Amino acid sequence: MKDNGFDVDIASGFRGLDSEHHLQLELLTAFRRAVSEARPRDEIDEILDRLVDYTQVHFGSEQMLMRLYQYPQFAQHTEDHDDTVEEMQALRRAHLQGAEGLAVASAERLAERLNLHITTADRALGYFLVRLGVGPG
Repeated sequence: MKDNGFDVDIASGFRGLDSEHHLQLELLTAFRRAVSEARPRDEIDEILDRLVDYTQVHFGSEQMLMRLYQYPQFAQHTEDHDDTVEEMQALRRAHLQGAEGLAVASAERLAERLNLHITTADRALGYFLVRLGVGPG
């Protein structure tokens, strides 16, 4: 089910994280759309830079919460973040090399990875935080 364009079926259950996920997925969608529409390279570069920067900030935010509340799956969760960042860097390399078909395919794999991460690791984190009374679910 969609709520303002965000698929609530992939929600983590923690509003603060979900608002960040929403923006992250919007940026990824904007990148895929810009590449498929052959928009100017500087426009695509800007979207990709925002996506990478925002993802690093978002992951930092999650990791801060996990440290602060001593989340038991911290190591596994951050390892998945690291793998996602590596995949995002591969996406950037494909784009910088002008391999736009590969970049779009990488972006689609990245979207699948993010959706899976949100519905598994982030959902577990969200429930953990809500049970602690950290914030609204």
